[in-house]
Amino acid sequence: MKSYAQVNEYNKVMAVCNVPVNYVEVSSADDRLLGTTYDEQSGQFTGYRPVVAIDKEVIVANGNNTATVTCTIETWDGQEVESFDEKILLRVNEQQPVEITLNTEGIATFTITCEEEGMHSIVIYGEALMESAAIELKAIKEDDTEAEDDNIE
Repeated sequence: MKSYAQVNEYNKVMAVCNVPVNYVEVSSADDRLLGTTYDEQSGQFTGYRPVVAIDKEVIVANGNNTATVTCTIETWDGQEVESFDEKILLRVNEQQPVEITLNTEGIATFTITCEEEGMHSIVIYGEALMESAAIELKAIKEDDTEAEDDNIE
């Protein structure tokens, strides 16, 4: 492994590091490339990331009130992916993860209910994904006045 000194425009050393021998020239410093895989034959970068959305950030912790979570997969450069055959996992808090599957439009939708008050972390991840995606869901008491403020249905 070679060692390098990174210098700025005044030749002042800003960092020293050891790097692998292979470098791939890119047109610009695009942070979205972090975590991608480079295919030497095609000269292309590949990588997929989950995109997660939730319809409500606050629900009543009564086991009946629900929030709908939607997951899609996009390429490293933001293109939607309709077909993704790799394993995608969903974990709520520290519970056992469950595998989720995208439908024919490239979307996975699921419903969450809570019986325990507090903040609940929902994480989507997978070995074939460049990174994970997480959202938070707050569950409150049925008689909590905060429910009015957060438009709980």
